[in-house]
Amino acid sequence: MYSNHFSNALRMGEFRMTVQVNFRMDKEVKAKMEEIVESLGMTATVAYTLFAHAVIREKGIPFDLKLEDSESSEKNEINLDDTIKE
Repeated sequence: MYSNHFSNALRMGEFRMTVQVNFRMDKEVKAKMEEIVESLGMTATVAYTLFAHAVIREKGIPFDLKLEDSESSEKNEINLDDTIKE
């Protein structure tokens, strides 16, 4: 699947210069994301790399960002504030 192509590319040096990226993420979100991408045959690193390439290709976030109703928006602002404080 996906991971074989990217694993081979990494071994063959197609991704020549790499950097380590560190960021904070909710533990449960990370675990669910890893479970899904592993079932697709890739690692979280490959998924993040695919996302980065999609941002470059699309010259922006590769999915729609939409405003929500005010109640949902307020809940998200509270969650974002909590995340930023950590």
